[in-house]
Amino acid sequence: MKTEAIILRNIRWQDSSIITHALTDDYGRISIMTKGAFKRKENVMPYFDLFSITNFDLYKGTNMFYFNFADSAKVSEDLYKEPISFRVCSILSEIVIKTMIDNYSVPNIYPLTKKFLELLSKSKNKVLFFAGWLIKYISFMGYRPIISENNGELVMCEDGIVYAESGQILGHNRRVSFEESSLIKKLLFSEMSEIIKFDVGYEMGMKILDLIIFYFKLSFSINRLNSYEELKNF
Repeated sequence: MKTEAIILRNIRWQDSSIITHALTDDYGRISIMTKGAFKRKENVMPYFDLFSITNFDLYKGTNMFYFNFADSAKVSEDLYKEPISFRVCSILSEIVIKTMIDNYSVPNIYPLTKKFLELLSKSKNKVLFFAGWLIKYISFMGYRPIISENNGELVMCEDGIVYAESGQILGHNRRVSFEESSLIKKLLFSEMSEIIKFDVGYEMGMKILDLIIFYFKLSFSINRLNSYEELKNF
């Protein structure tokens, strides 16, 4: 079986093998076992560089896929040059691993993620560019953030409904300014090739990402993203 895959995580297994979590178009998130990866005459480890896009030939076992061979791998140009690039990719990896089911493909997720990796080095604001990937990912996974208006203020809520009583907004929500809501909508409906040109400053990029992360956590019932906490402390 031949497939193209994005490498999300590698786990060393026993002395010389690795289990790789990867994202594919045809099979969604998969696990790949490479037996004796560190003992092979041919150095196969470059095919498993984190966030590389690799062409694999695999065979299917009972619970996972097994490595046969690979013939090419491509990595984003500045992934290991700019720490911020590696950190946003780490958040991406954690999100996909936590929210996608093994061997179940969700339409548009793989092309979106591949395009993100291919264009990352060209983006003016890498945090905002990642926020664009995330808001689209949430949408493709079946959730759509509804930004509702209440008393002249914009509020992003868990279920898209604003509950108001005596001027108080109830439930999980975050107040969103008009500028922020406009930018979130722009990220949702713009092509990734357009988002690379958005340049609103790092602070605004982080603010937008934090709002989208908030909605992501509510939608998927996730309490914490360790890689995102690392980015905030960077």
